[in-house]
This record gives sequence, structure tokens and C-alpha cells, in this order.
Amino acid sequence: MESKPSDPCTGVTCSNHGTCLVTAENKAFCACDEGYHAEGTDCVIDPSPCARVTCGDNSFCVVTSTFEPLCLCDDGYHRDGDKCVLTGNPCAEVDCGEHGRCALGSDGPFCVCDDGFTLQNGVCKETPEPNPCEGVVCAGNGVCGISSDNTAVCYCRPGYYSDGDKCVLYGGEVQPDSVCFGVTCGGYGSCVVTTNNSPLCICDEGYRREGLNCVATDACITSNFCVDGWCLVPACTFYMGSPDDEACRNTNEGPVHSVKITRAFYMKQTEVTQKEWRTLMGNNPSAHSGCDDCPVEKVNWYDAIYYANKLSVREYLDPCYTIGNCTGELGSGPSECEVTFYGLECTGYRLPTEAEWEHATRAGTSTPYFVGGNTGPDGTPVCGSGAPLGIELPSVAWYGYNSNNETHTVAGKLANPLGLYDVHGNVWEWVNDWFTDNHHITCGHYCTDPTGPDDGTKRALRGGGYSTNADRLRSAFRGSDEPNHIADNVGFRLVRSAF
Repeated sequence: MESKPSDPCTGVTCSNHGTCLVTAENKAFCACDEGYHAEGTDCVIDPSPCARVTCGDNSFCVVTSTFEPLCLCDDGYHRDGDKCVLTGNPCAEVDCGEHGRCALGSDGPFCVCDDGFTLQNGVCKETPEPNPCEGVVCAGNGVCGISSDNTAVCYCRPGYYSDGDKCVLYGGEVQPDSVCFGVTCGGYGSCVVTTNNSPLCICDEGYRREGLNCVATDACITSNFCVDGWCLVPACTFYMGSPDDEACRNTNEGPVHSVKITRAFYMKQTEVTQKEWRTLMGNNPSAHSGCDDCPVEKVNWYDAIYYANKLSVREYLDPCYTIGNCTGELGSGPSECEVTFYGLECTGYRLPTEAEWEHATRAGTSTPYFVGGNTGPDGTPVCGSGAPLGIELPSVAWYGYNSNNETHTVAGKLANPLGLYDVHGNVWEWVNDWFTDNHHITCGHYCTDPTGPDDGTKRALRGGGYSTNADRLRSAFRGSDEPNHIADNVGFRLVRSAF
């Protein structure tokens, strides 16, 4: 009797990233998973698009959300044609002397001299007699300085403009639409109105002018680079947490501590929408359904990382999580799963760490919200959902004050400086970390790329939702719940490390 031919797939594993099939010629063939290709009877990961790109000196390659290579310049460099050239600090070569400091104006660097000193031949020296500012008080609404031609000029406070040796009120009263109205210079400088009625920030020592903000000279520059709904968040050292005197704060937000993010990452510009979820998962768990561009909600932490894995596979990237032994169905609210996270080196999509989320939300700011403070003009804290008392939160967030108790279309409010929408409000956002009340213990001063404690009972939540009070929308506020928690004000957004 003729013997049965052996199975050519016996012992062929396809590297555990594919399925062995038998061809018509009775040979083994590996049908590889998305993101892998066959080499003999092995499935190997598709090479990074950056492998075929040479970016040149002072630059590096990252992979965009569409799996395309993109060359970016190193910190301190900017693109000039096809090269990255040194940006430099415009004040680096300016020496104002020991009685002055360099500031950046609309026409470049200039020297601001101490009281009793004027700029003479490029250096701040003792004011000669007679002093052009003698007796010039700028009508009590500004500060007298001395121009390069040794004449007096007034730098005026908001609501006034310079008119020779005095500051003149716009329209007879302080106007809310004054060019300096609301310009805080990042809290590290003063806004003055120039003679052509433009705002100008005069920055404190150790800070430089960047638009209408004064930023630390050694701080990373906040960029706004968003492609196909994903924004690049630069590597940076930032201050995490809230200071003791921040209104409405909780003790688990402090102390403020320095955190170093060493790798840039892409963050989704909006929270994941109902349409995006339904397209990938085939269902829509949201309570506020019927709004394709509203954030998906009623997804627990396990659902969020399962979505991240499926998106990674669809785009030929390595999944960042192994998920197994679930009680319940993934994508439909399982109550418990065993999860292994492959770390920040993973090339696929994942949830942001708490530190990454706060860094991206702050976008270089240190105020309670990226848009400013949380106290009214008289110092009254705005902690609830009542009248905002003049703070700018309603312009960037849907929350208890203005949401009408429902979610809203993503990107319906102003974006932060990095181009990210709804980092305050609309829905809470799951992050990757286990939650601990004492974040600074697992991440003290100068810690690097923290990922939170190794275990716990709750996962961290950030950003606040449509039904929450103003205090919970602050950049430093830390929420938490069990990973199987499901609510109609909880969703998520994803990130992906940039390589």
C-alpha cells in the first residue's frame, strides 16, 4: 500500500508570526501576519522605512503615522533647504555689560539696562548727565527707557500706547482688545506696547522671547508639527505636578519634580472617535452614540490597549502589549486580563505614560491649564462648574460648565501649542501607568522616562471629562480607576514612540 506523504509544515513555526500552508507542489509556505514578510520558512518584520533614508548631519529619521520616513533636525538646529543648520541663541553673542541683559525684540536682540544705566556703544553704562529720562514718568502708566539716539521713550503698560514722553490711554479707558490685553509673556516677562501698537515681551534674565511668551533659554522649544492627525511631541525635561500654592490642587499632585523625556513621540491629535473605533473593532460601546466624530467612551483600560494592538497590526507595527487569559471579550469590556507591556522601545501604538501625557498637555507651560490660570481677577479659585470668572478654560474644554452634560465633537475647542485638542475635558483619558498616590516616589527629581509602579490595583486617568468640575481638568490632576472600569465619560488617545 502506498505510504501517506509527510506533512511539509511539520516543525515549521513561521517564527510565530504567521501560518504555514502547503502549496500545490507540496511545499511549506508561510502566510505572514501584517507587518511581516516571508523569508524561506521564517516570518521577519518588515524593515523600518527609515532604513533606506540618510538624513545627514545633525538630524534623525522618524516614522510618520502613515509609515513614511521623515527627517527631523536635532535640538538646536533648524532645516535650511535639505540641511540642518545651527539655530543658535540670538543673545549668545550680545554682551550688555554687568548692568544690563539681552532681550529679544521684533527686530532682534537688544539690551535692557538696569536703573541708572543706559545703552552706550552697545554696553549698559552709568547714565550721563543730563539724563534724558529725568522727570519723564510716562504719565504714571509706563517705564521710561533711553533710545539709541539718547532720547527718552516710554514703554507702556497694557491699555496704553507710547506718545513721545507719555503713555496715552486707548479711547479714554482700558480696552479689553488692547494688543497687550491677556499677554502674560509666560509669567517671565512684561508686555509693552510699541510705537506701532504691537505687543512686545521684555523677558526676565534667563529667558528668551518666543512669540508672546518668555521661555527658559535652556528649555526645549515647543513645536507644532502635526501630520495626518498625529502630533510630534519633542523630547524634553519638564516640571511635573502642581506647586503648593496652585488653587484647587490635591496633595497627590506634588511635589513638583523634574522629569526627563528622552525620546520624542507621536500623540494622536484627538481622542479616539466613535467612527475610528467602529471601523477597527466593528462595534460602538458609546452611550453618546450617533456622533461619529465624538470620542468613543464606555471602554475600559483593557479595551484601549486591545485597540492599540489592532491598530499596530493594521499598520505593520509590532504590538506593544501581550493580552491573554481574559475574563470576558476583548473590545467589549473584559473584567480582567493578563497583560505584558513591552516598554517604550515598542514601535507600535500604546497608551501614553502619565509623564508623557502631562508633558504633551502642558506643551511648555507651567500654569494650571495650558491656556492659563484658574483664579479670577480678584484671586477667587475656579474649582467647580460655575461661572468661570474670566479664566480661559471654556475656550479649550468641554466640562460641567458648558457641555450640557454630553460629549462633543473632537477638535471643537482650541488646540494647545503642540496642536493637541481636548487634553482638558470632553472625556477622561486612560494612560498606561498603574496609579500610585505618591508618583514622586517612583519618579523623583531628574527621573528619566518614568513608566510608573510595576503593579497596582488601579490605572491612571487624566484630563477630566464633560461632566466634571474645573479643578479636575488641570494639567496636574491625577485620576484613577480599576482597569475594568467603564463609564460614559472615559475614553483614550494613543501615542507611538518616534525612532
